[in-house]
Amino acid sequence: MDNVLTRGGGYCYPELNGLLRTRTWYRAPSFLQVHHGMSRPVRIVAYDPCWPQLYEEERALVVDRVGTLVVALEHIGSSAVPGLGGKPIIDLMAGVRRPTDADECLTRLHDAYPDVTPEPENPDWYYCLGKPCQSAPAYSVHLHLARYASDHWARHLLFRDFLRTHPATAHQYYALKLELAARFGADRVGYTDAKTPFITTIVDQARQDGASATTAQASSSTLKTSASYGCKRTT
Repeated sequence: MDNVLTRGGGYCYPELNGLLRTRTWYRAPSFLQVHHGMSRPVRIVAYDPCWPQLYEEERALVVDRVGTLVVALEHIGSSAVPGLGGKPIIDLMAGVRRPTDADECLTRLHDAYPDVTPEPENPDWYYCLGKPCQSAPAYSVHLHLARYASDHWARHLLFRDFLRTHPATAHQYYALKLELAARFGADRVGYTDAKTPFITTIVDQARQDGASATTAQASSSTLKTSASYGCKRTT
């Protein structure tokens, strides 16, 4: 019998057919590798000009698998900000209309993204799917399934877009991450919690500066090609 945990235990399992999707109980299908925690030390690396190209490759894979189930796909996280170093992870955020669409995405993507981390504590962030980056093994890929146009969705885009247009703030964020990674080591929860005040301040500032709902809910971001960032990688 598959193991079942409750929300109170800190983790939950995805139920693909949606019948038990109460966001309290989940059962793990046998083909999924459900992750309950991360114990490796936080590692911060310098910006790689190839990151936008790697994002485009992953975007194409996701669109091919899920089609119209996903309303929008965005490049988020540090790898989405030119010049900003961060964890060696390419982050994509896929916006879906409802939880059952997120479940169906799991079914269609399970062979491409076998590692699943459910996100039961956030009603607008359903799953984080992970895998190694096939064309660049030094990096990992995280695909975040979230409710489209929710506050969770908007905050990620506001933060990313502010850093893209404020290089000095992006540099401060990079320096903060290096400091926190050295301080917290493998304590990823502590590392993330310590970053939160900075992120909240920037999101609030972006809203005060008049970041519109159109920007926050954009279906696609206009990025320069990886070649224009100086990527020398060939496929």
